[in-house]
Amino acid sequence: MIGKEPTNFMKLLFLLFITLLLTFIFFYPKFEFEEEELTFLGPLSTEETKNLILDNLEEGDIILNRPQSFSSYYMQNKQQKLFKNIFFFFSYYNLFDKIFIRSMGEEGYWHIYIYKGNNTIHSLSLLGVEEGKIDNDFVENNYLKILKVNTTKENKIKAIERSNYYFESQEIYYSLKNGLIIVFAKSTGANYIFHLDKQKLVCSSYIALLYKDISFNLKKDYTYITPTDIENSDVVDTIIITKKEGVYYER
Repeated sequence: MIGKEPTNFMKLLFLLFITLLLTFIFFYPKFEFEEEELTFLGPLSTEETKNLILDNLEEGDIILNRPQSFSSYYMQNKQQKLFKNIFFFFSYYNLFDKIFIRSMGEEGYWHIYIYKGNNTIHSLSLLGVEEGKIDNDFVENNYLKILKVNTTKENKIKAIERSNYYFESQEIYYSLKNGLIIVFAKSTGANYIFHLDKQKLVCSSYIALLYKDISFNLKKDYTYITPTDIENSDVVDTIIITKKEGVYYER
């Protein structure tokens, strides 16, 4: 499913560092993030946090996450058996932490999911469209942000149906190359510098594809949509945030 992407990873990594080093020097982004008007509930246990999330999630909601630490992310990786080489994993982790995310904003999220109901989530990863669960490990090892999409119930049903289709067909692929392009485009403001393959996406452009009847950013084609675009979109509302200091909730 991954194809030749991993074998070319080190070449892409080198190109990325050179390109984004120049980006940081000349075009480092200065994004402004609005404070969320949420109630601080304080530190909650993993079980309490999971129950709060599941009690408030609805079909079609969006979940953003980023790992709490290198060690927690590595343990998750070992379970998935995605990266067996520790050096490769270390490079991949720092690629996201120091380059991808920081080039789009200091507090950006790494990955994005759609909630399809019954405690089940879908996302696009290196292995293709995957299905997962919101369990204790997921909650305990990640900082999370739960978003409601302001659209019709019909659009939400269509988004879930599309994700079910792509999960079964596996005709959408994750593209590291496209990830490099949209990160560079986001950090410099230069969108549409390349024509991106409609079947080779990243997690956020996959969500934008599922919700193709609406737009998370009117200035962009869905193939260029980043997690930051979705997080800051006018068509979503934040209902829950989990951070190191505790949980924030929109009552």
